[in-house]
Amino acid sequence: MRLKFYATCILLCFALIAQAQSDYLLEIDGQNMAIEANEEYLIEINGKMVRIKLSQKDTLDFQKELFHFKHSKDYKVSSIDIEYGVTQYMIMTAEGSGFLIQSYDAFDPSLMTAMFLSEITKESLDYGYQMEKEKYSRRLASGQEIEVEKARLTYKDEVNIYEVSAIGGKDNGIIILTMVMSEELNSQGRSIIDLMWDSLAFVGS
Repeated sequence: MRLKFYATCILLCFALIAQAQSDYLLEIDGQNMAIEANEEYLIEINGKMVRIKLSQKDTLDFQKELFHFKHSKDYKVSSIDIEYGVTQYMIMTAEGSGFLIQSYDAFDPSLMTAMFLSEITKESLDYGYQMEKEKYSRRLASGQEIEVEKARLTYKDEVNIYEVSAIGGKDNGIIILTMVMSEELNSQGRSIIDLMWDSLAFVGS
């Protein structure tokens, strides 16, 4: 597996910000009407004026073959195909906090967490950050218990926290990476991560 290539792809994607979809088509009796979310419209149905409004649930479900989780409607899950059988899904804030999940269709990545974390933190350590590491366990919404490797990097007043974990089945699996930058230790970035962790389910075989 070309781990370094995958990690480089992650670093290049840190700045991606999800934007909510805004344009919709409402079809009524074969006629299409362009509408915006959270705007009210008056339309005539059978001679009667009816008020309509399209809104979105605050929390959305993101479902793939191997896993699913919930996320805020304010963020869209971006995705990129790294190579055949390996796809990366991600939500990031403007500050660079958030999470990504790499899905492997033909490989169990469970033994790759230490290498993954090393590759992600290498540049910061070369710059002069100090690192403290620890391990702990989490229980997924689907019932499995997984081990999480956590790295806390500090440099002057900067604190960056990375966590990596993985779970696999028979020739498939996912790696989960979360990142919290100093500016969001207790704010939106952390909320995005917590919602993902509280709802993440692995359904691979």
